[in-house]
Amino acid sequence: MGDLEALGINFATVHSQHENVLARKLGVRSLPHIISLVDGDVRPFRGDDVSYNILVDFIARALPKDLIVEVNDQNYVTFLTGWRDNKVRVLFVSEDSKVKLNYRLVAFYFRERIAFGYVKADHTSRQLRERYRVTDAKMSSMLIFNEDISRSVATLSVSDLKTQLMKDVLDSNKYLFLPRITSQVGPVSPGCFAHHYLFKLVDHVRLPVPHWKRPLSNEALRDARRQ
Repeated sequence: MGDLEALGINFATVHSQHENVLARKLGVRSLPHIISLVDGDVRPFRGDDVSYNILVDFIARALPKDLIVEVNDQNYVTFLTGWRDNKVRVLFVSEDSKVKLNYRLVAFYFRERIAFGYVKADHTSRQLRERYRVTDAKMSSMLIFNEDISRSVATLSVSDLKTQLMKDVLDSNKYLFLPRITSQVGPVSPGCFAHHYLFKLVDHVRLPVPHWKRPLSNEALRDARRQ
Protein backbone atom coordinates (compact mmCIF):
# COMPACT_ATOMS: atom_id res chain seq x y z
CA MET A 1 0.00 0.00 0.00
CA GLY A 2 2.87 2.36 0.71
CA ASP A 3 3.94 2.48 -2.95
CA LEU A 4 0.40 3.31 -4.04
CA GLU A 5 -0.04 5.94 -1.32
CA ALA A 6 3.14 7.60 -2.57
CA LEU A 7 1.39 8.00 -5.93
CA GLY A 8 -1.39 10.00 -4.27
CA ILE A 9 -3.96 7.26 -3.64
CA ASN A 10 -5.82 7.48 -0.34
CA PHE A 11 -6.80 4.28 1.46
CA ALA A 12 -9.42 3.97 4.20
CA THR A 13 -10.71 1.04 6.25
CA VAL A 14 -14.34 0.60 7.31
CA HIS A 15 -15.34 -1.74 10.14
CA SER A 16 -18.43 -3.52 8.77
CA GLN A 17 -19.95 -4.14 12.20
CA HIS A 18 -19.34 -0.68 13.64
CA GLU A 19 -20.42 0.99 10.37
CA ASN A 20 -23.16 -1.42 9.32
CA VAL A 21 -25.31 1.28 7.70
CA LEU A 22 -22.44 2.38 5.48
CA ALA A 23 -21.60 -1.24 4.71
CA ARG A 24 -25.16 -1.84 3.50
CA LYS A 25 -25.06 1.29 1.34
CA LEU A 26 -21.84 0.05 -0.24
CA GLY A 27 -23.39 -3.34 -0.97
CA VAL A 28 -20.99 -5.32 1.19
CA ARG A 29 -21.99 -9.00 1.15
CA SER A 30 -18.70 -10.69 2.02
CA LEU A 31 -15.36 -9.76 3.57
CA PRO A 32 -12.88 -8.51 2.69
CA HIS A 33 -14.67 -6.09 0.35
CA ILE A 34 -12.70 -3.61 -1.76
CA ILE A 35 -14.23 -0.65 -3.58
CA SER A 36 -12.93 2.36 -5.43
CA LEU A 37 -14.43 5.81 -4.99
CA VAL A 38 -13.64 8.36 -7.71
CA ASP A 39 -15.72 11.54 -8.02
CA GLY A 40 -18.64 9.85 -6.31
CA ASP A 41 -18.48 6.80 -8.58
CA VAL A 42 -18.33 3.60 -6.49
CA ARG A 43 -16.95 0.45 -8.12
CA PRO A 44 -16.50 -2.90 -6.36
CA PHE A 45 -13.45 -5.07 -6.84
CA ARG A 46 -14.37 -8.46 -8.27
CA GLY A 47 -12.00 -11.38 -7.90
CA ASP A 48 -10.26 -13.50 -5.33
CA ASP A 49 -6.66 -12.57 -6.12
CA VAL A 50 -5.63 -9.22 -4.64
CA SER A 51 -2.04 -9.03 -5.84
CA TYR A 52 -0.26 -5.72 -6.35
CA ASN A 53 -0.50 -5.75 -10.16
CA ILE A 54 -4.19 -6.67 -10.13
CA LEU A 55 -4.90 -3.89 -7.64
CA VAL A 56 -3.04 -1.41 -9.86
CA ASP A 57 -5.16 -2.47 -12.85
CA PHE A 58 -8.31 -2.09 -10.75
CA ILE A 59 -7.36 1.46 -9.76
CA ALA A 60 -6.50 2.37 -13.35
CA ARG A 61 -9.90 1.11 -14.57
CA ALA A 62 -11.66 3.17 -11.91
CA LEU A 63 -10.26 6.42 -13.35
CA PRO A 64 -12.01 8.23 -16.23
CA LYS A 65 -11.18 6.69 -19.62
CA ASP A 66 -10.39 9.95 -21.44
CA LEU A 67 -7.72 11.31 -19.09
CA ILE A 68 -4.89 10.58 -21.54
CA VAL A 69 -5.28 10.27 -25.31
CA GLU A 70 -2.95 8.47 -27.68
CA VAL A 71 -0.77 10.86 -29.70
CA ASN A 72 1.48 10.11 -32.67
CA ASP A 73 2.85 11.74 -35.83
CA GLN A 74 -0.59 11.75 -37.42
CA ASN A 75 -2.47 13.73 -34.76
CA TYR A 76 0.02 15.58 -32.54
CA VAL A 77 -0.50 18.96 -34.26
CA THR A 78 -4.26 18.69 -33.81
CA PHE A 79 -3.79 17.78 -30.16
CA LEU A 80 -1.33 20.57 -29.37
CA THR A 81 -3.36 23.27 -31.15
CA GLY A 82 -6.53 22.34 -29.27
CA TRP A 83 -5.77 24.84 -26.48
CA ARG A 84 -8.90 26.86 -27.26
CA ASP A 85 -10.53 24.77 -24.56
CA ASN A 86 -8.36 26.87 -22.21
CA LYS A 87 -6.13 23.94 -21.25
CA VAL A 88 -2.37 23.56 -21.36
CA ARG A 89 -1.16 20.53 -23.37
CA VAL A 90 1.18 17.90 -21.94
CA LEU A 91 2.80 14.94 -23.68
CA PHE A 92 4.19 11.90 -21.89
CA VAL A 93 6.78 10.12 -24.04
CA SER A 94 7.90 6.61 -23.20
CA GLU A 95 8.77 3.34 -24.87
CA ASP A 96 6.33 1.51 -22.58
CA SER A 97 3.30 0.16 -24.42
CA LYS A 98 1.08 0.73 -21.39
CA VAL A 99 0.42 4.08 -19.71
CA LYS A 100 1.75 4.02 -16.15
CA LEU A 101 -0.64 4.47 -13.25
CA ASN A 102 1.15 7.55 -11.90
CA TYR A 103 0.72 9.26 -15.29
CA ARG A 104 -3.03 8.60 -15.06
CA LEU A 105 -3.20 9.86 -11.49
CA VAL A 106 -1.32 13.05 -12.35
CA ALA A 107 -3.65 13.58 -15.32
CA PHE A 108 -6.64 13.12 -13.02
CA TYR A 109 -5.22 15.62 -10.54
CA PHE A 110 -4.77 18.34 -13.20
CA ARG A 111 -7.74 17.42 -15.41
CA GLU A 112 -9.43 20.82 -15.00
CA ARG A 113 -6.40 22.74 -16.33
CA ILE A 114 -4.40 20.37 -18.53
CA ALA A 115 -5.07 17.99 -21.42
CA PHE A 116 -2.72 14.99 -21.55
CA GLY A 117 -1.45 12.85 -24.39
CA TYR A 118 0.69 9.72 -24.43
CA VAL A 119 3.36 9.16 -27.08
CA LYS A 120 4.88 5.73 -27.54
CA ALA A 121 8.53 6.11 -28.50
CA ASP A 122 8.54 4.01 -31.66
CA HIS A 123 8.26 4.47 -35.43
CA THR A 124 4.77 6.02 -35.09
CA SER A 125 6.17 9.10 -33.34
CA ARG A 126 9.56 9.60 -35.00
CA GLN A 127 8.66 12.98 -36.55
CA LEU A 128 7.23 14.31 -33.29
CA ARG A 129 10.25 13.26 -31.26
CA GLU A 130 12.69 14.72 -33.77
CA ARG A 131 10.84 18.04 -33.84
CA TYR A 132 10.88 18.42 -30.05
CA ARG A 133 14.31 16.82 -29.59
CA VAL A 134 13.24 13.81 -27.57
CA THR A 135 16.28 11.89 -28.66
CA ASP A 136 16.70 9.16 -26.05
CA ALA A 137 13.85 6.66 -26.28
CA LYS A 138 15.11 4.95 -23.11
CA MET A 139 14.24 8.02 -21.05
CA SER A 140 10.74 8.94 -19.89
CA SER A 141 9.86 12.49 -20.93
CA MET A 142 7.15 15.02 -20.15
CA LEU A 143 6.69 18.04 -22.46
CA ILE A 144 4.48 21.01 -21.59
CA PHE A 145 3.01 23.33 -24.24
CA ASN A 146 1.01 26.54 -24.18
CA GLU A 147 -0.35 28.32 -27.28
CA ASP A 148 3.02 28.26 -29.07
CA ILE A 149 3.59 24.69 -30.26
CA SER A 150 6.92 25.45 -31.93
CA ARG A 151 8.63 24.44 -28.70
CA SER A 152 7.71 23.22 -25.24
CA VAL A 153 7.69 25.67 -22.33
CA ALA A 154 9.11 22.98 -20.03
CA THR A 155 10.58 19.51 -20.54
CA LEU A 156 11.49 16.70 -18.18
CA SER A 157 13.58 13.74 -19.35
CA VAL A 158 14.58 11.25 -16.68
CA SER A 159 14.81 7.50 -16.26
CA ASP A 160 11.66 7.50 -14.12
CA LEU A 161 9.12 10.32 -13.88
CA LYS A 162 8.26 10.55 -10.20
CA THR A 163 4.78 11.70 -9.24
CA GLN A 164 5.79 14.61 -7.02
CA LEU A 165 8.32 15.89 -9.53
CA MET A 166 5.66 15.94 -12.25
CA LYS A 167 3.18 17.69 -9.96
CA ASP A 168 5.71 20.38 -9.02
CA VAL A 169 6.58 21.15 -12.65
CA LEU A 170 2.96 21.05 -13.84
CA ASP A 171 1.79 23.24 -11.00
CA SER A 172 4.20 25.94 -12.20
CA ASN A 173 2.98 25.65 -15.82
CA LYS A 174 -0.75 24.92 -15.59
CA TYR A 175 -2.00 28.14 -17.21
CA LEU A 176 -1.99 29.33 -20.79
CA PHE A 177 -0.38 32.66 -21.65
CA LEU A 178 -3.59 34.48 -22.61
CA PRO A 179 -5.67 33.64 -19.52
CA ARG A 180 -2.89 35.14 -17.41
CA ILE A 181 -3.35 38.42 -19.29
CA THR A 182 -7.15 38.36 -19.06
CA SER A 183 -6.92 37.94 -15.30
CA GLN A 184 -5.17 41.32 -15.19
CA VAL A 185 -7.68 43.24 -17.30
CA GLY A 186 -10.78 42.09 -15.46
CA PRO A 187 -13.05 39.12 -14.81
CA VAL A 188 -13.44 36.79 -17.75
CA SER A 189 -15.94 34.00 -18.08
CA PRO A 190 -14.18 30.62 -17.96
CA GLY A 191 -14.04 28.37 -20.99
CA CYS A 192 -13.14 28.77 -24.61
CA PHE A 193 -14.66 32.28 -24.88
CA ALA A 194 -11.89 33.80 -22.73
CA HIS A 195 -9.59 34.46 -25.70
CA HIS A 196 -12.34 36.08 -27.80
CA TYR A 197 -13.38 38.26 -24.87
CA LEU A 198 -9.83 39.49 -24.46
CA PHE A 199 -9.55 40.39 -28.15
CA LYS A 200 -12.82 42.32 -28.02
CA LEU A 201 -11.54 44.27 -25.03
CA VAL A 202 -8.37 45.18 -26.88
CA ASP A 203 -10.31 46.09 -30.04
CA HIS A 204 -12.46 48.60 -28.16
CA VAL A 205 -9.86 50.27 -25.96
CA ARG A 206 -9.45 53.96 -26.82
CA LEU A 207 -6.82 55.76 -24.81
CA PRO A 208 -7.25 59.55 -24.37
CA VAL A 209 -4.61 61.66 -26.15
CA PRO A 210 -3.04 64.44 -24.00
CA HIS A 211 -4.03 67.91 -25.21
CA TRP A 212 -0.39 68.87 -25.85
CA LYS A 213 -0.04 65.97 -28.32
CA ARG A 214 -3.22 66.68 -30.28
CA PRO A 215 -2.70 68.24 -33.75
CA LEU A 216 -3.79 71.87 -34.03
CA SER A 217 -6.67 72.72 -36.30
CA ASN A 218 -6.20 75.17 -39.23
CA GLU A 219 -8.12 77.83 -37.32
CA ALA A 220 -5.86 77.42 -34.27
CA LEU A 221 -2.76 77.71 -36.50
CA ARG A 222 -4.02 81.00 -38.03
CA ASP A 223 -4.69 82.41 -34.55
CA ALA A 224 -1.19 81.42 -33.46
CA ARG A 225 0.38 83.20 -36.45
CA ARG A 226 -1.57 86.44 -35.75
CA GLN A 227 -0.17 86.47 -32.21
